[in-house]
Amino acid sequence: MNVADLLAAAAYRRPAAEALISGAERLNYADYAASAAGFAAELHGAARIAVLMHNSADMAIALWAAWAAGAQVVPLNPLYTQAELGPILDDAAPDLIIADGPTAWATPTARVSGRRWTGLTLEPVEAELASLQYTGGTTGRAKGVELTHAATLA
Repeated sequence: MNVADLLAAAAYRRPAAEALISGAERLNYADYAASAAGFAAELHGAARIAVLMHNSADMAIALWAAWAAGAQVVPLNPLYTQAELGPILDDAAPDLIIADGPTAWATPTARVSGRRWTGLTLEPVEAELASLQYTGGTTGRAKGVELTHAATLA
């Protein structure tokens, strides 16, 4: 089971139930799942995707889309400076960075930009890597910790 399957299951069980509230924006499970699945189709082929976004519905869609596309997600704090992000991005070596702001120093990028996507069936990849989560780096450089879908689900 892929972490993204949780969203697909929720959308199947309660499609009209409210799933996300971000400011004035509200999404039900059906729209949330359709958005993530459609964006996943655009991300297909990327093995590792960094998500450099502020908390928002688009950030949630981007995370679930990356998982649905079968990619490992590298969630990053958009408040980090270039000096802080540089070593992490060098180490993570993402195929793609999804950002909600200017990232001239971090390419290639994809934009969510409030668009909504539809399509794509989610597929199970339980043993595959779900995330590369970086530590705070309080005792030195930040270190990447690999998490599988199974570990994340647990």
